[in-house]
Amino acid sequence: MAEKAVRVNVRALAEFALEGGDLWADMQIAERMREGTLAHMAVQQKYPEGWESEVTVRHEETVLGVQLAIFGRMDGFWDRGEEYAPVIEEIKSTRLRNPERIGQDAYPVHWAQAHIYAYIVCMQRKCEYVEVRLTYQSVDGPKVTYTRTFDRERLTELFLSYAMPYAQWTALLQGWAEKSRPSMRALAFPYADYREGQRDMAANAYRAIKGNRILLCQAPTGIGKTSASLFPAIKAVGAGLTERIFYLTARTTARRAAEDALDRMREAGLRARSVTLTAKDKICFMSGQKVRCQPDECPYAAGYYDRRRDALTEAVSMERFGREEIEELARDFSICPFELSLDLCETADVIICDYNYVFDPIVHLKRFFDGGKCECALLIDEAHNLASRAREMLSAELKYADLLALRRAVAKAEGDKCTLYKATAALLKEMRALCKGLEMPSAESEPPATLYGPVDDFVEACREKMGQMEYHEQLLECYFQALDYQRACDAFDGNYKALLFNEKSAHRIKLWCLDPAEYLRKSMLRTSGAVLFSGTLTPMHYYARISGVRREEGDALLELDSPFPSENLLVLRVPLDTRYRVREETAGEIARAILAMCRAKKGNYMACFPSHAYLQLVYERFLLVSGGRIKTIKQESGMKEEEREAFINMLRPEPDESLVAFVAMGGIFAEGVDLPGDRLSGAAIVGVGLPQPDFERELLAEAWNDSDEGRAYAYMYPGLERVLQAAGRVIRSEEDRGVVLLLDDRYASEEYRELLPGAWRVRGARDTASALEKMKAFWSR
Repeated sequence: MAEKAVRVNVRALAEFALEGGDLWADMQIAERMREGTLAHMAVQQKYPEGWESEVTVRHEETVLGVQLAIFGRMDGFWDRGEEYAPVIEEIKSTRLRNPERIGQDAYPVHWAQAHIYAYIVCMQRKCEYVEVRLTYQSVDGPKVTYTRTFDRERLTELFLSYAMPYAQWTALLQGWAEKSRPSMRALAFPYADYREGQRDMAANAYRAIKGNRILLCQAPTGIGKTSASLFPAIKAVGAGLTERIFYLTARTTARRAAEDALDRMREAGLRARSVTLTAKDKICFMSGQKVRCQPDECPYAAGYYDRRRDALTEAVSMERFGREEIEELARDFSICPFELSLDLCETADVIICDYNYVFDPIVHLKRFFDGGKCECALLIDEAHNLASRAREMLSAELKYADLLALRRAVAKAEGDKCTLYKATAALLKEMRALCKGLEMPSAESEPPATLYGPVDDFVEACREKMGQMEYHEQLLECYFQALDYQRACDAFDGNYKALLFNEKSAHRIKLWCLDPAEYLRKSMLRTSGAVLFSGTLTPMHYYARISGVRREEGDALLELDSPFPSENLLVLRVPLDTRYRVREETAGEIARAILAMCRAKKGNYMACFPSHAYLQLVYERFLLVSGGRIKTIKQESGMKEEEREAFINMLRPEPDESLVAFVAMGGIFAEGVDLPGDRLSGAAIVGVGLPQPDFERELLAEAWNDSDEGRAYAYMYPGLERVLQAAGRVIRSEEDRGVVLLLDDRYASEEYRELLPGAWRVRGARDTASALEKMKAFWSR
């Protein structure tokens, strides 16, 4: 099978050949890109007749046996006819007020980009000469232009000098592919047998990728979703249906599960390179030292590109890049581990990461997802979280309190005459005017028109003060808020609302995405296919609707039954009233029901609550009714990673006394935690998980009223998601046995009975005493 042409843009080709120097923070890169756009426009708008701007070029050529498909856009082009050499112009922005201070040979990579464009023009138009112009445009107005003319022979020589390093690197990667792809095609399922439902999930996942479609799959906890999605996706890569896999998840534990599944496949003969992305603040070697991501402050940013290629070359011989492996390689070459992890992605077959690296409009991996179709398959774990996460990513908010703090810091450092102070004050004034007199939050169908100018002026003023140590962190926070607000203004459509909150000195103006479904769908359809899966996608039509999955357009929905013996799980509903108005009155009875669960059998248990306040109330009553004889632990707000790990480790196997962990539904312990065997014997679900009413949720209910399910979409279904996630901690394998107590009288209603999983076989208990007898009988079997 012939190798596919390797796509590479002109800039990447030039930078790879001549790479070197320091790593600059993404903020500064983004800033330069915006300035670059303004500088390009300043030059292009003055082009005389005959000139073209932003001219797309494509060119294929085989170099050192590697077929390269080169693409890009020339900033300026002038075809002067057959008698004259055509002219191409490459435009670069600069902050220097006098661009002439930039020597014409100061940046070889800029000439390299122009040379490559000139070579492509020369080859495609069969001309002997091309005139090349390199223009440096100051953001303040002045510019300087350097002009050189090259013949065909010289341009060919220059092009090959740039293309050969990239071709050599690509040949290394293709050599890896020659080893990995056959192993993918030959790979057998990594377990002796499929669990019930696993084969169906794997087959449907493969069909989704093969057909460039979307699959939404509800697969019960413990079915082996990780392997059932990764295995067919790897087979699809081996078959040439896609180039790589993105395994997306919101939790660290799920990322580890994906790494473990790949390790097991490697033991069975798979050759696949995987990279796990860790958040920058967690993997940064300088974290906590108040060091900015600049080469003059961070030794791992200084000279990054001087050492990067050697690190990547070393990495070609390795397969597994989890956090530890990335940190070790980064230390060996003294380079930034986070940036190295992003660079390693380009060599990876499988990338394990958070949703935001694919779907966030600001921080997504631009090297893969900017432009046209991306030849990758998306495996989206915990897909019940996707829509709410996307809503957060697409929304943007200006916070009055943050801007006020910045203005004070600027005044203290520089007085009230500087441009940034004035721009911040103007933005604050407009926000006050918009929010003044609002007794309730307001929702508008368009962004406030009076904010456009103040926000733009504020962004420009921030750029002038980048690097100010006195208020650096405050400046960055507000700058990013404003940039995100500009982005949301550009994206604003019928799926958005502009929300205004009058909260004294904490006014907020939020561009809020009610419905991210269309954005998610378009994003997924730009890939080779997407598989969304979770143990909690009830009801399926709701999750399909909010995630952008459409059966009528060829997508597939798959619901799988639990593979575990139903007799191993006892689900009891106890008719207690947990509504807000009576919680004080019924808290004691709730505590006694939890105590009954502990008395039925010694073990570890969870008590799951819809809010921390309710949790605290029942926790105090439990200490009274239990007389302190049952060991308890309680989730606290803002727990650090090591505290969370210590909390989970308290749920030890083979406990010699009962323990109850009081946790919040939808929180870090009621989702995504794996406690097999007797590490968890049961869970008490207090209430039906309804989210707290607020302005935004009421808007969601109103927006979905056209489907007659507005209240269910906004409250009932999200609440049920939290209930099912919490209950899903109990049964994790074929051998597990456990109890789920549903403590709320609403579970007896028809609407809830229809939504609860059929495999649960929910049984009723008249009261706590009746529940205790039924639990004792269950454990005695």
